[in-house]
Amino acid sequence: MIFGVVSMDSSLKIQGYIFLSTVYGGLMIGLIYDLYKVIRYFLKPKKFATYIEDLFFWIIAALVIFNILLKSNWGELRGYVFLGFFIGILLYLKILEKVVFKILFFIFGSLIKGFKKVFSIIFYPVIILKRKLKLRTKKVKNIRHIFNRMIKDVGKYKDIISKKK
Repeated sequence: MIFGVVSMDSSLKIQGYIFLSTVYGGLMIGLIYDLYKVIRYFLKPKKFATYIEDLFFWIIAALVIFNILLKSNWGELRGYVFLGFFIGILLYLKILEKVVFKILFFIFGSLIKGFKKVFSIIFYPVIILKRKLKLRTKKVKNIRHIFNRMIKDVGKYKDIISKKK
């Protein structure tokens, strides 16, 4: 009799742990979705790339769900597991989404600005060199154009030049 009470009590604790784990999983999926939205905002993908990104999102979400189910209840699917994920996603969307999205947006915006600044500093000598070479290539093109014109003129006046003695 004592074992029955103890196992029932621990069974409720385990099920409570599983339920809270799935709520946490739902919160994680909401965070991943916000991260996905911010990345899409900054990358502005085309239609085909959107399909690929959607596929990656769902693969990552499935891996999160699979990992949480495997670690919390050995992969058993119960009604409260689905309810936990649903409640976790709903809690995230209603409570955390606006704040987390703004924070992620700020972080990604700052990172992109920082990378642009670093790359502009690193590639500044290359840009200057490219501008200098571009000016020189224009001069070379002009010289080549003059040389080609001379060859055409020689070809045009070849008969006149060869008849003169």
